[in-house]
Amino acid sequence: KQNTIIINGAPNSASNSNLKELIENILENYKLNKNDLNIDKKINLAFSMAKNLSTKKGVKLHIEEMKNIIDRLFACEAPYSSPEGTPTLIKISVEDIEKKFNI
Repeated sequence: KQNTIIINGAPNSASNSNLKELIENILENYKLNKNDLNIDKKINLAFSMAKNLSTKKGVKLHIEEMKNIIDRLFACEAPYSSPEGTPTLIKISVEDIEKKFNI
């Protein structure tokens, strides 16, 4: 059917209690992207999933988790910005750091 979604699996971090909310959020983002962006359906779904399944600001990670995220980021086709265009990293010179700390 055209209005049917089949879910074959879910991330380990998605408990049964928040799985429904997660799916609803992914679909809501998909609809918003559909209206705001002119992109392919599969790319839109990937953007929506990435936004909702990403590690949220303030979550503490172990060193191995951080290394894994960095490795996966630089394995991407476009590692320097998020799907929404937000920079994923910035370059700061030693001189700028010294100025910030009055060194």
